[in-house]
Amino acid sequence: MARNIGVNFDGKHIIHPGAHSKVNADGLNALGQAGATHLALIGTSDGGEPGVVHWFDNPSDAKEVLRGGDLYKAGELAWTPSGDGTGAGSIAFLRVGDAKKSSLKKDGMLIESLDWGAHTNKIQVKLEDGAVANSKQITFYYWPDNITETYDNIGPIFNVKYDGAAEAATLNVIGDETGKAKQLIISLDGSDVMVYQLGDGEYADINKIVYDINEHADFEASMVTVGNKNLVSDQLDVVSNVDIKGKQHTVTALKGDLIYQTRYSTLCSIKFDANGVVPENFDFTYMTGGSDGQVPASWTKEINKFYGEGVKIIVPLTGDEAIHAEVARFVNNQSQEEGSKMIGVYGGRLNETIDDVIGRALTFNSSRAVVCTPGITRPINGSTEKETLPPYFTAAQVAGRIAGKETGEPITLDYLSLVGLERVYTSTEIDRLIAAGVTVVEFVRHANKKGYRIAQGVTTYQADSNPSYREISMRLVTDELSEELVANLEDSFAGGKGTRTTLALIKNEVQSFLDQKKRDEVIVDYDAESVQVTLDGDKVYVGYSVIPVGAINYILITTKYYQEQLIAE
Repeated sequence: MARNIGVNFDGKHIIHPGAHSKVNADGLNALGQAGATHLALIGTSDGGEPGVVHWFDNPSDAKEVLRGGDLYKAGELAWTPSGDGTGAGSIAFLRVGDAKKSSLKKDGMLIESLDWGAHTNKIQVKLEDGAVANSKQITFYYWPDNITETYDNIGPIFNVKYDGAAEAATLNVIGDETGKAKQLIISLDGSDVMVYQLGDGEYADINKIVYDINEHADFEASMVTVGNKNLVSDQLDVVSNVDIKGKQHTVTALKGDLIYQTRYSTLCSIKFDANGVVPENFDFTYMTGGSDGQVPASWTKEINKFYGEGVKIIVPLTGDEAIHAEVARFVNNQSQEEGSKMIGVYGGRLNETIDDVIGRALTFNSSRAVVCTPGITRPINGSTEKETLPPYFTAAQVAGRIAGKETGEPITLDYLSLVGLERVYTSTEIDRLIAAGVTVVEFVRHANKKGYRIAQGVTTYQADSNPSYREISMRLVTDELSEELVANLEDSFAGGKGTRTTLALIKNEVQSFLDQKKRDEVIVDYDAESVQVTLDGDKVYVGYSVIPVGAINYILITTKYYQEQLIAE
């Protein structure tokens, strides 16, 4: 007998238990809080680890990591798309490409840049003697930002001396095959009088070794007082038969201390080969091998890293149609199969024709795709210089505006902070673009105001004129209603008992949810009698009818003139 597991709902066969929803917008024939809407940007940058999602909520922090390039520029536009403070909150940045770190190899010491990219080749390194005896000083210098990091008095850990009657006193630090110290042995006249097991255990702390040595007659030991020497004892340098009879010897940990003292560097990290030695002093030397790498033809591998990050809007910073298609597949898969509702916002290249832009929009034909045009002109770093950016930067600016608005609030006729457009469209051209599902930025000049604004926020949906799918704001309303109610009901009821009491609780939960959305002005109203909850086996069906908040796109004014006879009084 065939097994019939699961249920068919909304055109899919569902096996995984949980809450699922669909929206029926057929009753509309004409017709987000976005501060919490997470925006994602994917593209190239001058800095930052490739293939890793970096979250920032302000340009300053983003600048430190990304340094510049498309990602940083797009972030600036998304955070401040207009002058009223309504823009993106947290933004996820993902750098594509195979950028490489720079490095410098000296004997057994390898110095690597912390950042990735060609700019790291501008880091210089110098190793010299330190201010105190038996010590080293290392300096990292990054001249583009005039950053100098100097770490002095590296190496000396503690001093030890024997002043007793024995004719010979020696100290040995014995290492293992990995290069780590494993024993410290002090001998008198060839006999071991102190043996310390280094690393984990009682003598992991070097201070304890110093204290214990001082407990022995005729021995004197003291920690070096310069710098923080809180190293694990297995970092000590290996030495053999060092004479400590009547003379002070400084026990060092050059390799371990170099690594430890530079652990908070913002420029470089240091590591050693298993049996590597500290190199001789060298003057300022450039690091090499840093590269911005190649941008791959496919971004699918990187796009998939947004899975589980909670992003709602994705902007690919490229005009490549193939990569746009990859983003669209991810957006649709996340929205339909994973229950994570998203939209993609796209822009093309500079100098595209109207037919090119319309063709791009028609290729999507989706309520989850927004295509923006034209390119934009903005000031460079607040100076009088300007730069014209391709339409995918327009997409980032529009996406920031969407992310900053409350759910259900349109972006139509919202002004953007710009100083120019790649191309100023005529009214006829704008009508044609909007009709084809393109979100256009237009130049307007009124008697008392001029500037650049979004003509209408529309998706590329072309199946009909249903505003639930054509208006960006209503697409987001629909997503919020579905996603939040699914989460509420799944958390509270999925996996529970199917009883009359449970059905009543579900109905109350749905009505409370809709009441809140009405107060939040996400919906205008709902029909309380339409909330229906029914149980059929292991399936609970929930239905309701609402009036979503729509966009006011047209204000039609009629002026009537009239006459009357005027008589002098």
